[in-house]
Amino acid sequence: YRVSSRSVNKLKAKRLKSNESAIASGFSQILRFGVTGGGVTLFDWVLTWSLMVVLTLESGDARAIAIACSILLSWWGHRALTFAHNKAVHHKDVSAPFSQLLRFILTSSVCVVVNWSGFQFLLNAGCELGPALFCASAATALLQFVGCKWFVYRR
Repeated sequence: YRVSSRSVNKLKAKRLKSNESAIASGFSQILRFGVTGGGVTLFDWVLTWSLMVVLTLESGDARAIAIACSILLSWWGHRALTFAHNKAVHHKDVSAPFSQLLRFILTSSVCVVVNWSGFQFLLNAGCELGPALFCASAATALLQFVGCKWFVYRR
């Protein structure tokens, strides 16, 4: 059996198109992750401020409520927008959303510890506040994305 150069070229074109599609899909997913995360961050800030200023809650209480609400909103947003194409998100098992929520809470908890630890480490190492906050937040966002993609909403 002899393979023609025409069939080889078709196969190469198909692989190239598939790779381009995967790259575009990955970029789109990262963009959706950023939009969802940015929206939830704004929600978190507004809710914290509202709870402290309008309802005059203590800062610790306001943050605890805002973080809990933000985790739920973030889980829903990533489920509905960022990772909506995953078959695992639309699983027929009724317990699937609950197990995803538990995995999301676990992933988010790990991210909080990494963020806090990294931030404190950088500050103690002499890093300025802005760069320390940026680096800790960037590392946490990357960890959260990977955790969501391969653990929370895995296919």
